[in-house]
Amino acid sequence: MTDLAAAPAMPPADPCTFDDVMLDWAVAEIVSPTWWEKWQGADALRSKLIAGQPPTPPERNALLRGILQFRAPLIQRYRISPSWRFHRRETTLDEVSRFSVLPDFGYGPRSFAWFAAKIRDNPSDDERTMQSQALAMLELACSGNRFRGSPIAVEAADDESPPALVEGYKRCLVALWQGAPSIQLFFCHP
Repeated sequence: MTDLAAAPAMPPADPCTFDDVMLDWAVAEIVSPTWWEKWQGADALRSKLIAGQPPTPPERNALLRGILQFRAPLIQRYRISPSWRFHRRETTLDEVSRFSVLPDFGYGPRSFAWFAAKIRDNPSDDERTMQSQALAMLELACSGNRFRGSPIAVEAADDESPPALVEGYKRCLVALWQGAPSIQLFFCHP
């Protein structure tokens, strides 16, 4: 779970696997109020996961198959592969603010800080849904709710360019707008 509370110190990165990242992504989507309807026929599994029960091995495999199929265009575009290195670590929002946003948004190379300000202050008609969903999540966060899943960033192969934020935009918007000092992210490195 992404904890929006302040962390006293940045702990070291936790190594993980491709399957760990994909399973976390799948669980985050299936329990999400905005994405779960994409997982047709998964109502019982959703209820189980919301209740905090872990998936059985067959459910885990189904979640992995589902996320790999549903998010294949994004996974393939960034060539995220099981052979890459993966870790999860607490990341300052200052660092996340410098990440690049997906080119899918049509802005060219822009920082997440620029994107967050645009969504908050001047969203296009197409971005109003993201804004309203993020504001609803912000209200929940201010009431003490926590969100499942860690956002995902892909590190540049050259180690010079900023990481690209691939998944978890609304969770990062909420943390930034709430003034949280950090958020836990997965990093994928080719």
